[in-house]
Order: sequence, then C-alpha cells, then structure tokens
Amino acid sequence: MMKPAVIVPEDQPLTLATLPPGRAQRRLALGIVLASLFAFSMTAGPLSTFQLGRIDAFVPAYGTAIFVNDLITAVLLFNQFAILRSRALLAIASGYLFAGLMVIPWLLTFPGVFTPGGLLGAGLQSTAWLSALRYCGFPTFVIAYALLKDANPPKRLWEGSVGATILSSVAISAAVVCAVTVLVIASDAYLPSISIDPVRFSTFWLYFASCLILWNAVALTLLWTHQRSVLDLWLMVALCAYAIEIYLSAFVGPARFSAGWIVARIFGFVSSILVLSVLLYEITTLYTQLLRAVLAQRREREARLMTGDVVAASIAHEVKQPLTVIIAGANAGLNWLDRVEPDLDQVRGVLRRVVTAGHRADAVIENIRAHFKMGARTRSSLDIDDVRQ
Repeated sequence: MMKPAVIVPEDQPLTLATLPPGRAQRRLALGIVLASLFAFSMTAGPLSTFQLGRIDAFVPAYGTAIFVNDLITAVLLFNQFAILRSRALLAIASGYLFAGLMVIPWLLTFPGVFTPGGLLGAGLQSTAWLSALRYCGFPTFVIAYALLKDANPPKRLWEGSVGATILSSVAISAAVVCAVTVLVIASDAYLPSISIDPVRFSTFWLYFASCLILWNAVALTLLWTHQRSVLDLWLMVALCAYAIEIYLSAFVGPARFSAGWIVARIFGFVSSILVLSVLLYEITTLYTQLLRAVLAQRREREARLMTGDVVAASIAHEVKQPLTVIIAGANAGLNWLDRVEPDLDQVRGVLRRVVTAGHRADAVIENIRAHFKMGARTRSSLDIDDVRQ
C-alpha cells in the first residue's frame, strides 16, 4: 500500500510552520510523550520521597542551558517570520525570547548561586515568583500563536519592515522582562508567599501551580484544535513537558534540590530543546537537499556541455562536406571561365555539382532543426497483420 503524498502548494515555502507533520513525526512525538509520562510516573511514585543534597553547579548549568536553547529557538523562529511574514510566528518567537530572558533574573536572584540571598536586592519570594511568571508567560504566547494562525489572510501577514519588527519585538520583550523583574523585587514583601524559606515552598504554590497547569492545558487544547504544521505538533509536546515540570515542582518536589525538583528541571530542559532540535533538523535537511540540487545541476550542466560539444562536432562535419564541394566547384568554374576559350559544358557540370551540394547542405540543416524541434515526429503507416507475420 502506497503512502499518500503530502501536497504543498508551489508558492508555499517548505518550512516548519507550513509543512504538515508526517506519520513518522507523529509517532516520534507520541513516543516522547509516553516516555515523559513514564518518567513522570516513576518520579511521582517510587522516587518522590528521595531527597538529594544541594548541588551548587546544577542551577547555573540549568539556567545557562535553558537561556541558550530558548535564545537560539527564538532566533530561528524570527528567521521563519522573516520568510513567511506571519504574525503567529512573530508571537511564538517572542514567547521563546521572553522565556529565555526571564531565566536571567531568576538565575541572578536564586539563593546561593552568587550570594546567599541572591543579587539585585531580591527577597525571599522573588525567585519563586519570577519562575512562576515565566511558567505563565510562555503558554500565553502559545495561545496568541494559535489564535493568530486562523486570522484572516490579509491580517495574518505582516506588511511592515521585517528588521524593524524583529528589533521592536526584542526590545519590547527585554523591556517587559526588566519591568517584571523590578516589579517583583520591589513588591517582594507584598506578594503572596510561595517560598517558606530558601528551600521549601508553601501550600499557596500548590494552588497557583494548578492554575498554571490549567493555563497550559488551555494552550494545548487550542493547538490541538488548530494543528496544521510540524511546529504545532512539537509545541504541543513542549507544553506537555512544561506541564509535567510544573506538577513535579509543586506536588512531588515542593522543596528545592529534592528528587522531584531536579527531575522537574530536567523536564524543563527537554521542553526547551524540543522545538530547537526540530528546527535544527529542518535546517540540516534543507541544506542537504540544496547541496544535492546544486550538485545535480552541476552534473547536468557538464552533461549538456559535453553533449553540445559532440553535437557541434557532428554538425561541423556534416556541413563542411557540401561546403567543401561548393567552394571547390565554384573555384573550378571560375578557372574554366578564365580561359581564353572556356568550355561551357564543363562549367555547367561544375555548377550542377554546386547546386547539388547546396541542396545537400540545406537538407543537413533541416534534419538538424527537425531533430531539436520539440514534438517533431516522423509518422508512417503500419499494417498490424504484417507485424503478426
């Protein structure tokens, strides 16, 4: 049984945001989700009570990895926006940029990373609230992406300057992150308590985490109902890992550096690298196809040149023979006419040979034209009874 071919309009770019997912990609995404659920069940079950010691290098390494992953993903998605001019892609690229930039104040204010209480004058609640707002911000951008995808085509495409738009998005995202950081740190004493101390979390975090998981579910549902591309598929997988990370942080590991909290950070790393991996795979695939196309075009050009040389040599050989006869006959006729008593019969014979050679050259040229003429065919009648005999 043959697989149905994926039909893509000729004027539609072959990008991650436009191509529909294939069967292999769906199976891979389902496999990752099932593996994540298995790891989640193991962490929430037998490993939920396992307590680990503090690892000072873990938080900086985790924060740096998340920042780099989200930043590269945002750059690649902005590049997709520059190609397609889609507002939806602008929204999701800004979402990854926001999520990556939010890691910076979270890392600076984390207790014990740079100073015992964190930098920037952070209080007890600053780090936890910065992390919670990051958890809330990314699905918000995913919801905007899903809703903007189905906008009217004239409103869906960006008509302004691409470079200015991307720079504006970067500046706005950075300004929002700075404003949120200043607001959280300044309001630390008035914020609802998420952290009891630098290690343990309060019961309020359980209720707030439930709202965050529900918000992720809303984003996941919108993507499910509007799914059309490979990017949609892997964003759904990333949201699943995001929701598992929030659940493990609140309900399984309500204390920093516990087994549940460590595994939650691993799920956060997985969620940040999924779309990036698919984008890098897409770039590698397109580069490979481009390289193969260039090599095939080069081989075709060399074959055409070789064929052209052979055809030119053949034409020159066929045309030179009657031309030689024409030139020799014309010279002979002139020699006969230059005599004192020219033999007109011999001159007539020479001229007849010149005319014959001219007709031969004309026939050669006509045969060459018929050979290269598109659709030129020689038809002849055939009796089927003669073939059977």
